[in-house]
Amino acid sequence: MKNYLLSILFICGSLPLWIHAQVPIGPPVKGALPNDSLGFGVAINGDGTRIVVSAHPANFTIPSVRVYDRVLGNWVQVGSDIGSFWLFENAYSIDMSDDGQIIIVGDPDAIIPFNFPGGIVNVFRWNGADWGSVGGPGTIADYADYGADVAISGDGSRIAVGDPSGSVAISSNGPGYVAVSEWNGT
Repeated sequence: MKNYLLSILFICGSLPLWIHAQVPIGPPVKGALPNDSLGFGVAINGDGTRIVVSAHPANFTIPSVRVYDRVLGNWVQVGSDIGSFWLFENAYSIDMSDDGQIIIVGDPDAIIPFNFPGGIVNVFRWNGADWGSVGGPGTIADYADYGADVAISGDGSRIAVGDPSGSVAISSNGPGYVAVSEWNGT
């Protein structure tokens, strides 16, 4: 994820003092229900005008990913709540392309068909009216933490997906791996 922060270091005797200069841009985006845990995952586009946020809800409300644009000083939702072909249990990790048109969502605890736990990653593209899944149902790795962290390139053409306890073969006891993929346009 892209993180920007201005830090200034002052030396006071032998103790460093950090001052972070941050100015709020509009009111904070808040969860709708108690225990929504909105903000579990956050990403911001290249010019800072669009954010994507995920929740790790205790009440398992779905979907748990929303996109907001800054409009007249406020954060306004863009499109519908982002769902999945499979059930996001916890949208742990999210990222966004620089232009904010493509989003990747990773959930290492998804519930996939036949109540079979596994990790899942979905990529969504803004079509001008709503968020649509790119390439059909997401990539799935069973019995692993596939999707524990995700990243997308600035132009949205490449993604990286982390699985800290898996292996390239389906396993939950592996040394971990990162898979990098390129969008082929279909």
